[in-house]
Amino acid sequence: EWRAMPLVLLCMCAGAALSSAVHLSESCVVATIAMFVSYIVILTAMLCTHPRAWRPVNYFGSIWAGGYFIALHSMPAHALEDTCFGEYEDYEEWRTWQMFYSVSMALFLAFSEVDRVRYEGAQRESDELRKGYTGSVRDASCSSADDAASIRAEIDGCSDEVDRTVQVLTSAGMSTASLREAAERGVDLEMFSTSSIAFRAIVVGRPGKNTSSTPHHDHLLLAVSITNLLLGLIWIIIQITGRRDVQTWSYLVAQKTIVVGVWPLILLVLALWVGGALPTTQMLLLVEIWSSFGWLLVVLLSWAHINRVARLPWIGRRLAQFYAARSPGALRKVWAPAKGQPCGSTSSASSASSPEETEFSSTDESQNSSGARDAAAAPSRSLWPSPSL
Repeated sequence: EWRAMPLVLLCMCAGAALSSAVHLSESCVVATIAMFVSYIVILTAMLCTHPRAWRPVNYFGSIWAGGYFIALHSMPAHALEDTCFGEYEDYEEWRTWQMFYSVSMALFLAFSEVDRVRYEGAQRESDELRKGYTGSVRDASCSSADDAASIRAEIDGCSDEVDRTVQVLTSAGMSTASLREAAERGVDLEMFSTSSIAFRAIVVGRPGKNTSSTPHHDHLLLAVSITNLLLGLIWIIIQITGRRDVQTWSYLVAQKTIVVGVWPLILLVLALWVGGALPTTQMLLLVEIWSSFGWLLVVLLSWAHINRVARLPWIGRRLAQFYAARSPGALRKVWAPAKGQPCGSTSSASSASSPEETEFSSTDESQNSSGARDAAAAPSRSLWPSPSL
């Protein structure tokens, strides 16, 4: 998938060359508007999963990011004369934030193209898992009559549980008790386990607080900044130490919360600051406070995991669906009536309450010859992703 990276980098270079050639406006207001356009590009690339649309968005965004960075880099100090900033320190604060933003956008779109290739591969794998599968292992065939009789005897009485596990596997790419409970509560887990790395570039590219233009006695701003940093570190620990389904859920929660919830307000605050409606200290404080609220929500939802979120009354299923959605189609299901898995749900409570979950992913297909009775006792083990027993 890394072969997709050079073309994206070439698009960035083309955008940089174009920006240098046409001498884009040096107005801070124009650059701030360009920042809003960049956000729309990032949001579109994050939600777009159709290959024919995803690739052009990545290419266009890469050209835009390259031109955006060069325009900021070439903006001279005397551009302050044409801005609403009253002091040079404010102008430098704005320019630093914009530079970090442009770099994080470039990294995001570069890795978004890698994610696109990965997503296409995962989609093909999912289609292979579904090929010929009727929805129940009862309809499966086997090349050996003796093996078929032996396997059917082992899964006798627990085929519904096996079917439930396979259905979550073919949809999400992995099957754990938490995911099965969420599916039974109506959460669409399509392509849930597809790995994504683009959003991490946004986290890395987030600028730190520049204290050069803030009062040294502003202890509140310092305390909020430290809180924000600690919450981010907790999320990183969850990403490192959690099970794969926990890591994926935490990643999706952080992605949606920050890009959809935190960034729009931060962009609005920056626009008010550029317009002279907010002083620098208040702007920094509002950005840090809102970021801390976002990271606190990320940590809490990551700790709760998808099954506990789906249990919440009234909004649980919709909230879990919003965060688990990997495409616009899945996102529209937030407002659709809940549709659980067609299999029975009698074992969801007991399986979800288990302190240990054995993960089964679609890459474990080579282990399919293990005993089916054990698979029924621990439903997240390797089962039959294809119709052949």
